[in-house]
Amino acid sequence: MIDTKRYLGTLLLSLFAVCVYAQNVEYIPLDSTYMMELENMMVQAEKEQQVRDLVDEYENRLLQDEMSFHWDGFGELMRGGIDSWRRNGFYKTHTVWQERGDDILEYGIAVSPLAVTWGLKMLGVESRSTFRRMFVSNALAMGLTIGLSSGLKELVEQRRPNGKDMNSMPSRHAAIAFTSATILHREYGYISPWISVGGYSAATLTEFLRLHDNIHWAKDIYVGAGIGIVSTNIAYYLTDRIFGEKGINRPRMTMADIQRIMRYNVKPSALSLVSGVEWGSNHDDGVVYGTTFSSGLEYSHFLNSHFALELIGRAGTTEAYSQDNTQVGYNIDTYHFDAAAKYSYMSLPTMRVAGRVFGGTRLMTSTAEGAADSWRGECGVGLSVNYLDKEKYSVGVACDYVHSFSSKMRDRWVVNACWNIIL
Repeated sequence: MIDTKRYLGTLLLSLFAVCVYAQNVEYIPLDSTYMMELENMMVQAEKEQQVRDLVDEYENRLLQDEMSFHWDGFGELMRGGIDSWRRNGFYKTHTVWQERGDDILEYGIAVSPLAVTWGLKMLGVESRSTFRRMFVSNALAMGLTIGLSSGLKELVEQRRPNGKDMNSMPSRHAAIAFTSATILHREYGYISPWISVGGYSAATLTEFLRLHDNIHWAKDIYVGAGIGIVSTNIAYYLTDRIFGEKGINRPRMTMADIQRIMRYNVKPSALSLVSGVEWGSNHDDGVVYGTTFSSGLEYSHFLNSHFALELIGRAGTTEAYSQDNTQVGYNIDTYHFDAAAKYSYMSLPTMRVAGRVFGGTRLMTSTAEGAADSWRGECGVGLSVNYLDKEKYSVGVACDYVHSFSSKMRDRWVVNACWNIIL
């Protein structure tokens, strides 16, 4: 039998001893340095998670943008429509221009970006698309481009400048060239802006040659370029409805993307490809001018975030004829070399508005019989707007007023689309 009184007494004595011992225990506080390090580790982990969340959000947005419909290209279609409306009388003239150039060579230039695209793919360079997305979208893009351009030729029946046939509108060469360039841009433009600008330079050269060689009117090449870009974007959009995210090699954020954003905000020095149209001074001294196709390169060196010095090189080609003899036309080529001072400011976090003044010289050459090369001074002012694209460069539009100290093509408005490689 257990002695209950004795058991309870022992238990109470033990509890009393524990209480007394506990009162005499000296508690040693935790090391404050250790606590500070632990707190810093927790803060750092939280910051790292925030960065990972931002990167994931940015990459998800890139993926959504890749799968969304791209609206570029409609501007080219509008440009062609406006030019056709403005210069409809010029395009209906009975004047005939001498054909120059080579169809095969110009087709080679037109498809060169597409050849580069598949060459890189065969070499194992990762494209934005998996093989099946790339194959299906490229085949669909080229099919739409050729089908739309060929069908529109039959529908419009526009006479060529050289009078050869009634298949001038639109330019199939320009359509194929811009299909090829847009495919290269969408597949490999994420690697470097030089790849995209290289592809569009080949397409722009195709436009220049088709007009320069008197095979197309200016409106033909603009509409052709629009068909090529829009057809490619439609093809990729439809393909993504079939394959979804599985057809895309997921876009990744790189340190170069961050550096590009910083440079754009601090000193956005850039090399720019510009391409567009000249209007104004439609006739003088008995000469009627067509629309001038213009393209060139510009270099902007920013001294700080606002002020920049620029070097401008631009070439243009124009079809013209004399009012006293409308049977034979000739070409006028102009080459502009200018220096500019520009002021630029950030109107939005990713948008810049700029104004500039410039001056320099212009060389004018002509295929007219007895015409001599002419050097004349010129000056002008301009405005531009550009924004930081989600791709590897900034894009925008510029409008310049150019006055030449000459009796020919004296006052001109130049409207250019711009692709700016941030250096």
